[in-house]
Amino acid sequence: MANYKLPPRQKMINLLYIILIAMLAINISSDVLDGFHTASKDMQRNVEGLKTYNSVLSKAAADRGMAEQAQLLEGQANEMAGLIDDLKKAIKEETKRNSLTEKGMDADDDLNAVETVMLGNNMEKATLLKNKIEQLKESCLKLTQDPNVKGYVENLLATQPLKEGNNWEKEHFDNLPTIGAFMMLNKVEKDAWLAVNETLKGMGQTGNDSLQTVQTPTVDIDNNLIKALVNQLEQNNRNRQAEAAARVVKEDNGQIKAMVFAENKAPLFANYENVINITVASSQAGDVKVDMTGGRVKKAGNHYVAVPDGKHPETTLTIRQNGKVLARTSYKVMQLPAPAPYLTYTTEKGKVREYRSNVPLNGRELATISEIKLKMEAGIDTKEHISGFDMIVIKNGNKTVMTEHANSGKLTAEMKKMIGNVVKGDKLFFTNITVKGNLSPARQVVSLNVIPM
Repeated sequence: MANYKLPPRQKMINLLYIILIAMLAINISSDVLDGFHTASKDMQRNVEGLKTYNSVLSKAAADRGMAEQAQLLEGQANEMAGLIDDLKKAIKEETKRNSLTEKGMDADDDLNAVETVMLGNNMEKATLLKNKIEQLKESCLKLTQDPNVKGYVENLLATQPLKEGNNWEKEHFDNLPTIGAFMMLNKVEKDAWLAVNETLKGMGQTGNDSLQTVQTPTVDIDNNLIKALVNQLEQNNRNRQAEAAARVVKEDNGQIKAMVFAENKAPLFANYENVINITVASSQAGDVKVDMTGGRVKKAGNHYVAVPDGKHPETTLTIRQNGKVLARTSYKVMQLPAPAPYLTYTTEKGKVREYRSNVPLNGRELATISEIKLKMEAGIDTKEHISGFDMIVIKNGNKTVMTEHANSGKLTAEMKKMIGNVVKGDKLFFTNITVKGNLSPARQVVSLNVIPM
């Protein structure tokens, strides 16, 4: 531990640095808000494309004598979509009541509206949405025997908390700004329609792969599923959403050869395993291969995983069959959202609380702090861990600055000893918090400011 007095000039530099950290911690970055907007819009476009595709798959299911089952799935998904629309309206109204614009803040920044609507009244609204997800999942799992499809649906509609002791409701809606909640709700709706899509394709089948080559009796495939799907897409050709969602491949004489549908679970994030669902309906048999620019793509069960390297703002997936290009689909590449650090402490009544900054803690509560943890934001599990941080104590009386470094997320014995000597008026900071993932490079997240009392 370093225990010394700094010259006045260095004290001023340290103070300005701490003020800057506090300002960054309080305000949500405009880049983060832009990311929420982009992700939300992309998922809305995906929802429209999936609805178009699912309506065609429902007709195909009806032709196989499974119209009632298909209607059940679409009915449950539509019911969930209606609930999500109502929740968005309620959050928007709550944001207006908070009058953030009159206080000079962007309404998208509001951190109170989501908590009030989704987690108020004992998390009533969030729990209702969770129940709808579980009902849809139960129906999907009953209607397919393909173990790969079952696993994919389980993953898409999972409601188990990521960490022991947490719950799904708080993990998805706690500490989210308004625009972040809209993105999260769009993601829930999109995953629901994608689960319906996978189930409709797998109904009555026991295959091993949702990415498949669908063969038809003759080269002229103007009937059956592809004809209906192509007709639906051509009707919506003015809509860029449908155009982006699918690609029709034709021979030189205009005859339809194949239909390619590529859909990703979210905007592609750099240095992250993004799930992409690809379906190829073709009149020809043959292996389907997928590659991408500025990164790598691999097959994983019944879908693909794409990992952009983050060096370019856009990446292109190329889908080939028998060595010939069927389609190319471009995606924007966004930087991976940073996880939010927090501390945990135990109150005098024995309750464990999360601490994110600017709440006074007494000496007994401070003594229970033992580790910095990470909360994954925007529904993205970055799979990162804390590789190190610095703890700084500035004594109020003599302005002595004490620092200590840890090589993990846990406080060292020396840090705990320093905290034991912290009194009211001292300043306590956890800064230079560095996180690292298996794919992502090391990076720093926002600092934590603890107020002793």
